[in-house]
Amino acid sequence: MKFLTIIYQFLTIIYNNKRQLASVAFVVLLLGAFFSLLKSCVFYDPEGSIEIQSKNEYSCISTEYLGQFIYEKYPDAKVLVVYDAISSSPLIEQRLTGLRKSFDGKIDVVAEIGFPLKTPKERPARMMHSIDYIKADDFNEIMQKYPNVNMIISLVGLPYDVQNMHIWDITDSKKRPRVIVFGGSLKYLTPVIKAGVIDALVIYREMDQSVNQLPPDDLKEAFDRRFRLITPENIQKKDKK
Repeated sequence: MKFLTIIYQFLTIIYNNKRQLASVAFVVLLLGAFFSLLKSCVFYDPEGSIEIQSKNEYSCISTEYLGQFIYEKYPDAKVLVVYDAISSSPLIEQRLTGLRKSFDGKIDVVAEIGFPLKTPKERPARMMHSIDYIKADDFNEIMQKYPNVNMIISLVGLPYDVQNMHIWDITDSKKRPRVIVFGGSLKYLTPVIKAGVIDALVIYREMDQSVNQLPPDDLKEAFDRRFRLITPENIQKKDKK
């Protein structure tokens, strides 16, 4: 009988210790969940990762620098801005924001037009941007609607049937609106840039380690990290070198 009593006491001690250990484990789990939640609230970036934030800021910088260039070189510009109205990418709005920030009443922006002018009824899965739908007719139509503009800033590149744009039919360079293009192939556009048909082109540099870094405060330094501004002048200088 005494032996059974000892066994009972031993089992009771083990059972109580297990309950204590379980309580301790439960408290540890609660503390872990609390600190995890606290970390999320304090350090969570509502705009996404550093990479996404970096892309947004650089997109704004790309056109802010371009706008500064336009203001300094063409202060009398009457501008028509065309942008991608189909893509849901936040980078589109960032580019518009960059232009607005740099112009800020210093440049006469006649209108901002979303392309394509007519939204297609069906959108094939392979087509991701409005550039897939843009035709020369879109540019021709807005040029007729806004005949007094002397500069077109295209944030959607050029249409696939670029040769059909009526703007090229204006042989007098003084009467032909200046054309500023964001995005495109330097290889294919070099001849028309050299000829002065395109007055400025913004293209991406090859991506470097700055992809996961926020841009520096200096506008030119930040622009030069990700982009190149090609003009008839600097492309000629490069050829001479």
